[in-house]
Amino acid sequence: MTLRKIFWVLLLSIGALAHLHGQDKPGASAEELAKSNNPLADIKAFNVQNYYIPRLFGNSDALANTTWLRGAIPTGRILWRGSLPFQTFSTGSVTESGLGDADFFGAYLAIQDA
Repeated sequence: MTLRKIFWVLLLSIGALAHLHGQDKPGASAEELAKSNNPLADIKAFNVQNYYIPRLFGNSDALANTTWLRGAIPTGRILWRGSLPFQTFSTGSVTESGLGDADFFGAYLAIQDA
């Protein structure tokens, strides 16, 4: 098995286990629902998102795959978010992989409802 296949098998297994573990819990309370809709709630988040392009225009053998690792942390009235892409491009004969440009973002909440 290639390293890429092992990575995806592990990622899908972790996701399936997390989904099965969450099925035993009863419905969310009103307080939990309100927290989930508040962007500055004291909740840290980590997301993994994948973009797969099986065929690039002009070269039917070329493909692209980008996996984004994203984290968000609220501190006071500022929401910090960081993103890091891991990219793979293949032209059929040549494959290159590596980290893309990291992105850090901070959003300030100027007005807060009373």
